[in-house]
Amino acid sequence: MNLKIKLLLVLFILFAVPVAHALQSVIVLNVELYKNDTANLINLRLESGAESFELSAEPNEYKIELIAKDGVVIYNKYFGPSFDVMIDILPSATPPPDGKITVEKILLTLKVPYFENVKSVKIYHSNTLILSADIVLCTKNQVCESDLNENLLSCPSDCPSGSVDGFCDGLIDGICDKDCVAQGRIEKDIDCTCGNSACDEREDANSCSKDCKHISGKKTYVIYVIGALIAIIFVILLTYSFKRQNKREEVK
Repeated sequence: MNLKIKLLLVLFILFAVPVAHALQSVIVLNVELYKNDTANLINLRLESGAESFELSAEPNEYKIELIAKDGVVIYNKYFGPSFDVMIDILPSATPPPDGKITVEKILLTLKVPYFENVKSVKIYHSNTLILSADIVLCTKNQVCESDLNENLLSCPSDCPSGSVDGFCDGLIDGICDKDCVAQGRIEKDIDCTCGNSACDEREDANSCSKDCKHISGKKTYVIYVIGALIAIIFVILLTYSFKRQNKREEVK
């Protein structure tokens, strides 16, 4: 593989990997999975995140499906959970084979993409249906009911920014989200930190002029400079590789 192809591959990885792992709206499903082919949906919620890495298009022992309101399957992936867990034992006890024991129940957290027309979720073990549950994320009754899975993402009509819904929204709207405070993530919401006389990490002159009067986008400027330097280095290396290739062809 010549230098030109290697450089192109590096550039592809640098740009493709962040895109592939971009955050999206995901449904978080907390499930009790039993070895006897039963399952319970403990709770669910909508948040920003990425699809669970253990979910794959490659066929496996278990399958999860999302069903649309018209009955069509709009999503399906496979996964292979294990009921074997590692344990710590007393020095005087006889350890089990491989230090593992088999349990009858495990807890799973599965993150799947959110679809506006989603109606229900189903989980299969082989061809056996072991879980079927409706997905209710918004009742649209003008009351923010976090116990019914509502939050700003899933039901903005009932849970406007700043609602106590278990979701730290971090929007710059002049409202300090109480959930960010309760979760110890106050730095995520600039509205909660602006005015503390310190120009914090996410603040700048535009978002919080009170704290960042003399700082006008320095952080953004640094990011652009670094990006420009990387682009310049890449162009230089690519040009150099072309010249070497031309010289080789001239020698031949």
